[in-house]
Amino acid sequence: MQAYDRSDRLEERPPTGNIEDVQKDNQDVLSVDGTHLLSPENHTMALIIGSNFKPLPLIDVNNPRNLQSDILPAPRAQISWLPPMAQYLFQFYLSETMRLTVPSSYAKNEICRFLVPMSFREPSLLYAVMAFAAVHLDAMGKLPGNSKRRIDSLHWTSIRSLRQLLNESDPVSQAVALATTRTLCQAQIYGGTSLWRVHLDGARAILESIQSMNQATNDGCRNSTNTEFLSSWFHNAEALAALSPTGLFSDQRQAKCQSDSGVFFDIYGGVMSDLPALFRAVGALVAKGRRRNCTTDVVHEAASLVQEIRLRITRDSVENLPLEPNILLSLPANDIHNYALSNSGFLYTALLHIYCGAQALSPLAFEVQFCVDQIIQLARNMSCEHGLSPKVLLVAPLFTAGLCAAGSARESIRDALEDIGEWMRTPHLSKTLALLERVWQQYPDGSQNAGAWEYFGES
Repeated sequence: MQAYDRSDRLEERPPTGNIEDVQKDNQDVLSVDGTHLLSPENHTMALIIGSNFKPLPLIDVNNPRNLQSDILPAPRAQISWLPPMAQYLFQFYLSETMRLTVPSSYAKNEICRFLVPMSFREPSLLYAVMAFAAVHLDAMGKLPGNSKRRIDSLHWTSIRSLRQLLNESDPVSQAVALATTRTLCQAQIYGGTSLWRVHLDGARAILESIQSMNQATNDGCRNSTNTEFLSSWFHNAEALAALSPTGLFSDQRQAKCQSDSGVFFDIYGGVMSDLPALFRAVGALVAKGRRRNCTTDVVHEAASLVQEIRLRITRDSVENLPLEPNILLSLPANDIHNYALSNSGFLYTALLHIYCGAQALSPLAFEVQFCVDQIIQLARNMSCEHGLSPKVLLVAPLFTAGLCAAGSARESIRDALEDIGEWMRTPHLSKTLALLERVWQQYPDGSQNAGAWEYFGES
């Protein structure tokens, strides 16, 4: 687990101020029956809470019906001891922030089975959850007081607790450590910062440690049913990182600890379970193409991958989506339809990276524009009746399509991203739109705007 000490590269800057005054101002919310909930050594929560804070009305997480399930743990007993601001952030995360990353009610229920009780067991996860909620609230202009200071306080307190948790070797502690890292990484991504890679590297270190211990005990790579979402998040996040300009290191391009249960649909990532390995292969091919130009082996590899992706587009249609029987019975038909469209969107994204990144085709080439049109149509055909939809996952495909879009397609991309932004008011989405606007201005319609893809490679 020592690899996660790379987070020490970050300059730890805990908030400054008169601790005694802060605690005195918040004495009423920091104590119950005269007993302080927080020690003087850990004053971060005191800095987060404002005595004049008035919570906005939210969905009551104490009512299981509001969590879309009658068997989710209702956190009434656990949450009641938290200070008001902490309660508010936790509830806001469950009712609103999870909508940014969770593609269906079924997936949310499964994640909450683990996340809710574990948040009250380990402070690292609780602080990470509150940090993500604070980032979301701040983006909406609804976080009171010094928002940056509050977010930094939560973030660093979570990291300090996480470092202690990493010394534990039991499976539950490791799972909570991974869940904490996942939440911190997501908070950085949606906050529009570049620190997410530190947490992604940390997640890899945790998974590799788990793998080593599993091999030592002959447990293989089995995951418990309520932690599958953690490995799903890591493999899909790293797969998208493989397509970024920085890419992955050579030893990270091979998937590790792959499931031996065959190909299945990942309800948490909104894609087939074999898509991350495909993205790694595409990312490696694009990197090779940049180094060696268009050599013979790059040409052959590109042709092979294009053929493979086309086969998968047919294989993974709505009618053929391989869902486990219990999931199939639990998901509405509309959710299954949305899931299939989400998977197709990422397959067309992979094609765009091959066409423009490896084969250096013009963004105006027929093959490229066909993929752009398909991604636009997929976004239009995805619905969001219940507030949860794989459509939130389409930001990356829409951005990729936007780099190659021309004419009316640009307006369609803008509309699709703004539609997602109706409930995803986060800095990362604003930056995505702003970057596309700059690219479109630099490479206007009618030009052979191959430079738009080069812009992605240099950014």
